[in-house]
Amino acid sequence: MDITVYLPDELGKWAKEHDLNLSRMLRDAVEAEKRRREATATLAAGAATHKLDVREPDGYGGGDDITVRFHGTLIATQDISGYGSTEVYRGDDGKVYVHDFEGQLHRDIESDALREIVDEPTYIEAMRALGEKVVIDVGQAE
Repeated sequence: MDITVYLPDELGKWAKEHDLNLSRMLRDAVEAEKRRREATATLAAGAATHKLDVREPDGYGGGDDITVRFHGTLIATQDISGYGSTEVYRGDDGKVYVHDFEGQLHRDIESDALREIVDEPTYIEAMRALGEKVVIDVGQAE
């Protein structure tokens, strides 16, 4: 399908000078958005109310165990031998929540932070469920 896309003169000139394949860039962006929206619709169809027992840090709730209730979808689980599991949820509010094996609830997690909380297979499973691009860093100095 032919469509017309407007770019301001300065931006269009810069793109041309740098030999950008604007058609391919737009196609990739639209395909990524389509994947994300399809994943969101699929997750919404499987949403349920979840109740999680959460241990909050001292100073918030007095360090007592509390119950967190939200509506959303479990999208990935990491079993931690001898300790339990860490679960990744997508709430109906679009945010990612992680309930870790220690009972902590990590709220509104960005994909970079998710990589620090769960192992690589769980990260990949969660990102695919969200319709997001999986990014794995290799060759990084510790």
